[in-house]
Amino acid sequence: RWLTVTFDDGYADAASYLESRAGRFPDVGFIFFVCPEKTERAAGFRWDLVEQGASTMADFHETLEVETENARPELTALAALPPYRLATVAECQALVARHPNVLLGNHTNAHFKQTLLTLEQAAREYDRSSETFRRLFGPEQHFAFPFGTPGHEFSQAHVDLLRARGDFLIWSTERRPSAADERKPRAVLPRFPIRGDWSARQLALWILARAVLFRTRGTRFRF
Repeated sequence: RWLTVTFDDGYADAASYLESRAGRFPDVGFIFFVCPEKTERAAGFRWDLVEQGASTMADFHETLEVETENARPELTALAALPPYRLATVAECQALVARHPNVLLGNHTNAHFKQTLLTLEQAAREYDRSSETFRRLFGPEQHFAFPFGTPGHEFSQAHVDLLRARGDFLIWSTERRPSAADERKPRAVLPRFPIRGDWSARQLALWILARAVLFRTRGTRFRF
């Protein structure tokens, strides 16, 4: 397909948007990246606690425990609030069953910045989230790093850990276009992050400018 559009985190409103668009645009590929344990447990995200005023940014990257994050009661309480609701396992399964151009991808269980974890923690997170993803949704074809900026939020060591665990595609948020021949097993692919407060025209011009810059300079992260 000529275009891939991705949605991260597994929010219910994103699933609804996908449901409304996937059938209308069959030539576009859609990937819905979910945090499988959060989806199963209906455990929200730390930034929603900050938005609620129940936490602060100073606490955002504190106490990063990949095994217990989604058991925190303040995160499971978010599931009852419509702005923060995650799509359920059944909703995710139904979405891909109805639309052949929609796939699910793994986004880790806890959604921590990888460079704040030890490599041992990162390895446990990849193993646990992959196991949960496969149990709920089947084979893992796509993985997206949380946050995803190369060199800042993940490193070559994290890529190596993932490549040792499967031949799925790995997605970053490196801001550049990609060629079709880059899509090969274990490749690290770029994505343009989309700002929700920009108009379609602003987004199109920004993507065009980044694409021209890439064609001019030809620089990219190589893993």
